[in-house]
Amino acid sequence: MILHKSSLEYMKKNYAKFNHPDFDKHGFINQGSNGRWQNLLSEKQIKDYEDILEQKLGYACALWVKNGGKFLAMSTI
Repeated sequence: MILHKSSLEYMKKNYAKFNHPDFDKHGFINQGSNGRWQNLLSEKQIKDYEDILEQKLGYACALWVKNGGKFLAMSTI
């Protein structure tokens, strides 16, 4: 149920549930490009985020979250 209701297909079909003035100023999906948030945060905020990410997820998973691509087991890094 979680995967279904968090899918893009479900959200598009049920757009009215997600239609809120603060949520949707530029259309359902605005550009969808990676890294746009980096111009919104200071270098310290980005560093703090990356540190917390690694603490919570571990090095390999944090690296995947940051860069995408294949998820490598720790033994291969």
